[in-house]
Amino acid sequence: MLLALQLFNLSESMHSTRLESKRTKTENPIFALLDAIQMKSANSVRSYHLQVLLFFIDQHWEIIHDSLKQHIVDLLLHFVAFVDASVQSWVFLNFAAIVHAEASNAHVKSSPLITDKWDTIWTHTVRRVNAPGVCRAACHAGYTILLASHKSSKSNQAFISNHRMLLETEALLKDMDVQGPSYPFDSVCNFLAQSLTIAAQDVRLYRMRLEDKVISWFVDNWKIVGNRSKMAPSTMVDTLCLLETICGLSKRSILTSHVLFPQTAIVEHMMEESKVKIIQDFVLRRTLPVFVPIRRQAHSETEQAGVGKDKVQFGSPRGKERKLSAFFLRSLEGLSSEWEHLQDQNPTAEMARRSLDFALTAIMFESLLAFNGTAVNREVLQNAGKVISIITPLLLKQTWILSEKVLVAQAFEQLIFDVECSEHDGFQEALAPPGEYSGIKEQLLHGLIGDRATRVTNQDSQVAFLRQVWQNEDVSPTSSQTISFSLNNGKRYKRQLLL
Repeated sequence: MLLALQLFNLSESMHSTRLESKRTKTENPIFALLDAIQMKSANSVRSYHLQVLLFFIDQHWEIIHDSLKQHIVDLLLHFVAFVDASVQSWVFLNFAAIVHAEASNAHVKSSPLITDKWDTIWTHTVRRVNAPGVCRAACHAGYTILLASHKSSKSNQAFISNHRMLLETEALLKDMDVQGPSYPFDSVCNFLAQSLTIAAQDVRLYRMRLEDKVISWFVDNWKIVGNRSKMAPSTMVDTLCLLETICGLSKRSILTSHVLFPQTAIVEHMMEESKVKIIQDFVLRRTLPVFVPIRRQAHSETEQAGVGKDKVQFGSPRGKERKLSAFFLRSLEGLSSEWEHLQDQNPTAEMARRSLDFALTAIMFESLLAFNGTAVNREVLQNAGKVISIITPLLLKQTWILSEKVLVAQAFEQLIFDVECSEHDGFQEALAPPGEYSGIKEQLLHGLIGDRATRVTNQDSQVAFLRQVWQNEDVSPTSSQTISFSLNNGKRYKRQLLL
């Protein structure tokens, strides 16, 4: 609330500055904020001011003049090597917001002074990826830079050179097994997946087999302990994205992660505002979202035929798949033995959710291998089903309150395709898409309405993958019944919680 109040006062003071007479000289609130960051104060106070700067950059970066942009970037570069990890993290989040704002306004030419700083920012970002307290924020900034560079390659906007990108990526990945991020957080998985994708496009880096380095780091740092109560800031979608990229799978899992927001007045207001944001922008600001047509992608005959119709001849797994399957098997065996003792000791809901996420990630990974024509490790699926069968009956006990039961049962939402969850009940399109009688040429019309066909194709691919998951013969029928029980009760618990 204090942060929102300061942002409101900052906007009001800027507005009042425009209304004042030219003879009255008032203080620029942005310079006051930057001066507060530079003052010798406590690290928590400096982090707070960096948070305010972050939200201001996210909302109003395009209206700032070039000299002030340069001043902000220079100030952030001054604190990028600060001792305190919290200050460094907020600095990298500010860099990510700046890069995202510049990439979103690619039609506006950036200041040459800012353009010269991208290589420096990229170098600092890669060097902080290995820092324990800063790796998550640094990877978020690095991932944003890589996405912006990929987008800028299709336009005249230049962020970092291709040579510098490949050079820093090689230096990071080739020593990943010796020194890497402290944990596979959400941003870490996305950043490494994007880095491996870029490395695979270069012949020399592709021959270095950098995926093996990332696998060694991954199995050493993803430690799943049943009695650890704190949940990790990552989702199954992020982890699977990295594993798919490591193994170079052609068919990917199309999953979405749904987060249950807390029941507060601020959250309800923000959700209601997001539903009508398109109308609000049109009425108040005379702006409409950019229409980006997505052309329909061609799919192979195997992908169109689906799975499970005929017996498929599976190939043998390669070295990377075997290493990851062995890691899952080793971890699941230890996890199941832990939960045989924990189930009688009133474990917390967070402990159960962490273990369920790991077991379901193992099932999803093995199903992805089968989805791509590779033989699965049957022991991994059996041990994952064992962990699920131990944890799920705890939902019937009175140990957890309703919100905790929803947290545990929500782990199984990735196993179903729920149309109600996939559709947003707000305005997703500003204008109705063109139809057959709109007067547009047939060839041009096919390109404009291709996004609808792509959306349907993605849904078909998701259903085909989930069909493969549920057809795993090595997941015991008891485990399948347990999962179905959790899905049904999870919906009931969520409805009770929302009511």
